[in-house]
Amino acid sequence: MYSNQKGFTLIEIMVSLVVTLVIVAGAYAVFAIQNKSANVQNEVATMQQNGRIAMDVLVEEIRRGAYNNPANPAGATITVDASGSMITIQKDVNDDGVINDTLASSADDEEWIVLQVNGNNQLTKQILRKSDGSDVQTLILADNIYSLSFSPAGVTDPSSVDISLTVRTKHEDPNWTDTNKGVNLSGSVSDGLARIRNYQKTVWVRNLNL
Repeated sequence: MYSNQKGFTLIEIMVSLVVTLVIVAGAYAVFAIQNKSANVQNEVATMQQNGRIAMDVLVEEIRRGAYNNPANPAGATITVDASGSMITIQKDVNDDGVINDTLASSADDEEWIVLQVNGNNQLTKQILRKSDGSDVQTLILADNIYSLSFSPAGVTDPSSVDISLTVRTKHEDPNWTDTNKGVNLSGSVSDGLARIRNYQKTVWVRNLNL
C-alpha cells in the first residue's frame, strides 16, 4: 500500500532555481552599481581635495613671494618662465639681508623655491639649496594635476599672477565621457574618460618692490 506523500517535481525545482538565480543576479547588480557609485564619489572627492590643496598652496606662496624686510632688503623676486608652466620665488625668509642659495640639505630656509608639475602629474615645491641646482629638496604637494599654467609668462616681478589649474581623477571610467576635455603640459588632449575640474585664480603679489 502506497502512502500519500507530497513533494516537488523536477520542473518546480528548476523554476525555483531560476527564480533564485534571478534574485541573486539582481542583488549583485544593485551591489555593483552602488559600489561603483561609491568609488566614483570617493575619486571625485579626492580630486576636488587635491585641487583645493594645490590652489591654496600656490596662492599662498605667490601672494607672499615678494616678502622683503624694508629695513634690510635683499631683492625678492618672482619669475614666471617663458612657457608659463613654472614659477620661481626668491625671498629673504630669515631677514638677514641675503637670499641664500648655498644652504645645506638639512637647512630649513626656503629662500629659493620653484613651483611646477613634474612628469608624474604631481605639484612639486623644489627648494634650491645651491644656485647651480646641484642640491634640491623636492616636496610633493598634490597628486593627479593634469595641467598648470601661470600668466603672464616670461615676466619677472608681475604685480599679479593668473593661475589656471586642472586636476583629474586617478582612474579612468570607460562608461564616462567628459566633453570638457583638458590639455596637459605636453599639449595632448585628454580622452575624456577621467573626470576633471578646472580652477582659476588671480593672485596679487604683496609688498612687491618694497
